[in-house]
Amino acid sequence: MKESIVLIGAFLFYLCIFKSINILISIELKVLLIISMSFFTVMLIFVNKKNIKINFKYEFIKKTLIEFLFFLLISLLYAKIMKEYFGQHIFSYYYADVLIFSPFLVIFYLGLVSCGYKRKEDVFFYGDKRKLIPKFLIKIFFLTFIYGSLSICLTEILTIPSFNINQVDYYIYLLGLTFDVLIALFGYTFASHWFCNRVESIDNSLKGWLVCIICYPPFLYFYKILLSQVDNYTWGDWAKGQWYYYPWLILIMTTWLLYWVSNAHFGFKFANLSWRGLVDQGLYKHFRHPSYLFKNIYWWAYTVPFFGVMGFDLIHNFLAMSAISLIYYLRAKTEEKHLLRFPEYQQYYQWVEQHGFFAKIKKWLKIH
Repeated sequence: MKESIVLIGAFLFYLCIFKSINILISIELKVLLIISMSFFTVMLIFVNKKNIKINFKYEFIKKTLIEFLFFLLISLLYAKIMKEYFGQHIFSYYYADVLIFSPFLVIFYLGLVSCGYKRKEDVFFYGDKRKLIPKFLIKIFFLTFIYGSLSICLTEILTIPSFNINQVDYYIYLLGLTFDVLIALFGYTFASHWFCNRVESIDNSLKGWLVCIICYPPFLYFYKILLSQVDNYTWGDWAKGQWYYYPWLILIMTTWLLYWVSNAHFGFKFANLSWRGLVDQGLYKHFRHPSYLFKNIYWWAYTVPFFGVMGFDLIHNFLAMSAISLIYYLRAKTEEKHLLRFPEYQQYYQWVEQHGFFAKIKKWLKIH
């Protein structure tokens, strides 16, 4: 959690600086500078100094460089295809920035490798390819659009003209989403023993991959077509002018805050389909999947699927939201199946079963 707090703090510091200064810098460059300076600051703070070991072995550096160049090429090609042939504009940010600044990225990466950033077993030419290939694919899939997500959120924040109290729920949503993708982007960009977030295991089940990637671009496009609401009404339309407007607003903001706070507890270990070590602090002491739980509560509360529709449209709305919740339930179960391979997660699973929030509710209701 402390990693996330420091990362968010650095991010807000640079955001305030670049939002307040009026110099001839484009929004796009401000976005890039805020992200890169935040990451660099956090790296300096949290890098494990004991793991910095100078390595000038030519063969090792050459092979890590080849691997990195191959990663850049494939990720750029993937982003280009998503942008040009699938109309996924979110990938254009990654494509443009990485293409322009690739020479600097290569120099920076060579510096990291020369200081011991990568272990030999984490390099494709030396390590277990059955583990490294899925890891490679996961990184390309998530990194490309998460970078675009953060760029969009940051651009939106930088261009907000002035504070409007009537949009406080939107500001909370935007900040929460920004912090969420910021933490995720660091986790996917820097996976190393330097930050104690090496990928130890990848979920190798087809079901696990399917229920996960369907929630993200480009598959999210079809997901939304099938499971979107038939109307555009939200909680604001339903509660406007009613006594329950502010209680519902508090519910909306609270569940969203709990969602991104749950993800913040991962810190640098944030990753899908991967095991990087146990997270059992904060909300994870009470729930095994608090981020999924509170995200779904937020969606149900925000969309109010029962409002403004009747008949089949009402049924459609409830079935669509139920299907979304089912997908996240399946994600939770497939993740547990993967993580239960590890003794520390087995102990954690049993502890939450006996002492977690729902266990306490069952005891209070005397349900056996």
